[in-house]
Amino acid sequence: MSGFDSNPFADPTADNPFNDPAVTQATNPSVEPVSQYNPIPQPNAMAAAAQANLLRQQEELERKDAELDR
Repeated sequence: MSGFDSNPFADPTADNPFNDPAVTQATNPSVEPVSQYNPIPQPNAMAAAAQANLLRQQEELERKDAELDR
């Protein structure tokens, strides 16, 4: 430990590695936190999309059926 100082009255933050500007900026509480990012769609969104697709297919089949009945 080259930065060790045996003086108990010395400035304790002089050799503090967490006093680095990059660390203090990253841990600054005034920075707005980013909401949880999830690249995988939620199951509810997938189910809603699948339901919409099934409804669209059903309407298309009913139109074809009505056309064939003519």
